[in-house]
Amino acid sequence: MMRSVFLIGFMGSGKSTIGRMLAEPLGLPYIDLDQYLEQQQGQSVPALFERLGEAAFRALEREALHTLAAGPPAVVATGGGAPCHFDNMAFMKSVGKTLYLKASPEELALRLKPELGNRPLLEGQTKQSLPGFIADMLAKRASFYDQADIVVLTDGQTKQDVVRRCLLFLKGSRT
Repeated sequence: MMRSVFLIGFMGSGKSTIGRMLAEPLGLPYIDLDQYLEQQQGQSVPALFERLGEAAFRALEREALHTLAAGPPAVVATGGGAPCHFDNMAFMKSVGKTLYLKASPEELALRLKPELGNRPLLEGQTKQSLPGFIADMLAKRASFYDQADIVVLTDGQTKQDVVRRCLLFLKGSRT
């Protein structure tokens, strides 16, 4: 039986887009962890972050991961920071497959420039400072992201190519 698939990576790496595209051929429901939290809590992620602070938000995120893992298998797009807190990465690996959608800081900056006003983590960043900020964040998160069962490089790839590579890996490891 197919286990859950957890997509990890920095914001803008394509987790939500690729997750939706992967769910159908795998015959699994798609769940966006941030949207799930928003529905459970009745507030947007930025509002939750502001109201609760990062530590309490991360605890909620961990609880949501455990709740989802106890349910039927699904394709889960995590928040960019989810693998980096508590034992979340080890937990996801123990209950499913983890796919790291890896993009360069330059590619991520291009994708995220239009989002500069909407992402709490990017607050205070400018178009000029964004690539360096992303590179620093990726360096801090690398030890978590690199634990993924598979790393899929997304720079210069179409969405279809990324999905195809993910499916090839997943079909080859159904345990």
